Amino acid sequence: MTRDQSRPPSSSRSFYRQVQAASFGTILAQAVTLLSVPVITRIYEPENVGVYALFMILPNIVIPNLAGKFDVAIPVPRSDAVARELLGLGVKCIIGITPFLAVLAVIFRLFRTDQQAFEPVFFTTLVPTYAALAASLVLMQFLLVRTGDFFRLGLVRLILATTTSLSSIAFALLGLETEGLILGACTGQFTALLLISFWNKRWLQFSLIKWSNRTTFVLWRFRSFPAVNATTGIFNSLMLVVPFIGIATYFDDQVLGWFELGSRIAAAPIMLAASIIGSVNLRKVAELVSNGGRPDQHVFKIMLRMWAIALPPMIFILLFGPDIVALIFGEAWRPAGAYLQFLAPAFAAQFVAAPLSTTISATRNNKLGGFWNIGALATLCGTILIVGPIGDTSAFFFWIGITRFVNYLAYQLLILYCARNPVR
Repeated sequence: MTRDQSRPPSSSRSFYRQVQAASFGTILAQAVTLLSVPVITRIYEPENVGVYALFMILPNIVIPNLAGKFDVAIPVPRSDAVARELLGLGVKCIIGITPFLAVLAVIFRLFRTDQQAFEPVFFTTLVPTYAALAASLVLMQFLLVRTGDFFRLGLVRLILATTTSLSSIAFALLGLETEGLILGACTGQFTALLLISFWNKRWLQFSLIKWSNRTTFVLWRFRSFPAVNATTGIFNSLMLVVPFIGIATYFDDQVLGWFELGSRIAAAPIMLAASIIGSVNLRKVAELVSNGGRPDQHVFKIMLRMWAIALPPMIFILLFGPDIVALIFGEAWRPAGAYLQFLAPAFAAQFVAAPLSTTISATRNNKLGGFWNIGALATLCGTILIVGPIGDTSAFFFWIGITRFVNYLAYQLLILYCARNPVR
């Protein structure tokens, strides 16, 4: 009888080397994505991008939670056998939930009878397909986190961005419109998943879909991940997609396309900061808490530096947003720059808060973070329901920007409170 393999402990020095390796691939992936956007905006119309954003509403809600958050748990146990059971639980969740997503896609399509850009079969087939591919890719990426292969993790992100961008451009040249963007996204997910599955083939066994007494034990041991983390994840996902739902309800696909472009531009630095600084901040705060240090001083110092980085581009967008967007992406996309002007302070506040949000987990104040998620989602939905029916896009984006700015300022205050009051 063989013993379960376990991970060797990693030193602080190797940890930072691995973070740098992952950062390299992530930075290149963001660069590829941003460089491809000016090409995509010249071969796709704003309406095409708007319908693509509409297509992505359901997947973006479910993808982070489709594996039941067992993906996040994979790096936690020391035993590889337990990690393999968690991988199997994630696979079972994806297989079990995806058919229900197909039903939701059918219902969603029925409520959008005015939407002629999709054939019903195409829409209801590709929504669950894309979601299952993306969720499986996320699940497999956490295997690389567990094995400490951060270079390959960054490489996967780079391949995903490159394949998606090139495929989307190629499908447009073949004469496809919105379908080209969707098929390009699916191609990118499939290619990256194929590669990462090859790298992790020793983990992929038929037993992953079987159920045993050990599976039941592991499920009970890690029950908080689907019960707590998945619930919080749903609120996070809803907060990101609610503005898209509001725009799809009260405005046309062109407005949705302009907002999608503005969000994509702003999301790049936010995601980059969150992926690089967030993990380092998590480790630093956890060490300060365990050693009886002052994590609040560290967090406040980083917060001031993040604001110093965020303010110059925010002011630049407030002054020249429409002109810059029209110059880079084409005159047809000028309104996206105007929307960015309304939303720039909110995106700046999110840029500061996102990487420091790991402070809440490191100080074990997860419940407070959950309360903020509920409050932020409620105020955002309330703003959309009040302002949306007016039909004025300027008023809509102005008040959405104000609401999100206030919410993320409150989040920063919460982060500082958690850093000052860790649960020891």
